[in-house]
Amino acid sequence: MFGLVLVLFIIYFPANKKNAGSGNRHPQFSFLPDPSDEWALSLLIARFVGVQLAVCVFITILMLAFVGPDSQWTSLWASLLGITSVILATIQYVPQIMRTYRRKSVGALSIPMMLMQTPGAALLTLSLALRPGANWTTWIVYAVTGCLQGILLVMCIYYHFNATKQGYGDFDTAETEPLLAENHIVPNLHLPHPHRDQHQNSAHGTPASG
Repeated sequence: MFGLVLVLFIIYFPANKKNAGSGNRHPQFSFLPDPSDEWALSLLIARFVGVQLAVCVFITILMLAFVGPDSQWTSLWASLLGITSVILATIQYVPQIMRTYRRKSVGALSIPMMLMQTPGAALLTLSLALRPGANWTTWIVYAVTGCLQGILLVMCIYYHFNATKQGYGDFDTAETEPLLAENHIVPNLHLPHPHRDQHQNSAHGTPASG
């Protein structure tokens, strides 16, 4: 599922954010424009994930075929994969949490989805941890991702109700974000709201512009 999300992210990455806009050319291919830092980082992460997936699958097949599933080395390899998954899961959620905190808005994040996934991660963690002889590396990744997603869920619920209270939508943001449509961008959440201004102008007999 996370791999599918990454593929969709790369496919639908906004075209206006792929180029740096400095007029410079690509360091290796002069016929291409200089990529933006965010697009270059996205491609680097995609390559890293692809290579890591291929290496892990290849080594796992070799371990099962030539060493056996009951070998100590196979168990150590499984533990290493569990620890690696925890590190990658943390790297996955921390940038989104920081971005949501800076923007002070929900944006395109789905609160209903997180309301289902967060308790689901907790139940899955318990079901794996309570199994007899379960290794901690089998459930720790779900515990970490569940906690991080819970933090993100609490932040989104707070920003959603705060925006609703002030008369804004989930896409109104305190950060200038080119990813969003122009008519959804507000530099500061404390700026006057256009619908509220029109209502106030009508109340005072002042014609609304436009």
